[in-house]
Amino acid sequence: PAPPAHPPLSPSPADWDILAANVNADINSDACYCLAADIGITTTVGTSAHPFCGVFDGGGHTLTANLSGTDYFVAPFSAISGATISNLVVAGTVAGYMHCSGLVGTIVHGVNVIENCKVAAAITSSASHFGGFIGHSITNAVTLRGCVFSGSLSGGTYVATFNGWSDEGAAATLIECLYASASTHPIV
Repeated sequence: PAPPAHPPLSPSPADWDILAANVNADINSDACYCLAADIGITTTVGTSAHPFCGVFDGGGHTLTANLSGTDYFVAPFSAISGATISNLVVAGTVAGYMHCSGLVGTIVHGVNVIENCKVAAAITSSASHFGGFIGHSITNAVTLRGCVFSGSLSGGTYVATFNGWSDEGAAATLIECLYASASTHPIV
């Protein structure tokens, strides 16, 4: 069955903050959301204990991230599980510790889809194991389809453009994805 519907997020960053607070408290974490306009963000959605499990359609709009922290999994979506994220552009900056990324910090489990997304953000790690789209995959399957990385990756070690680090049992499939960055790092 389809996740429960939710009204579109307005152009206000306050809606993103409410979404983050709710998902992080395990409220409406499996709902459908759509972005109605470009917004700037300073908070992250999902935790390892309460990952985002729903559908997020960016509608072709841009999240301009201003994310910085010393925690693991700093990313617009810190943790997902069985989620779909589509039609979203991420710009701005993400600076974090281990497993930070431009879109998803960690994929906890389940079957996940990232489709028609673009990461144009500058991503910096002060540790290791980070990526452009995904910082860390645990026990899951993820398909990235029609995605483009045009951002930058700097600092840290063990970095990859699409999927920074995968544990045994995690599987990533890339379909028609494009690496369009001046950064020189492995693809997965």
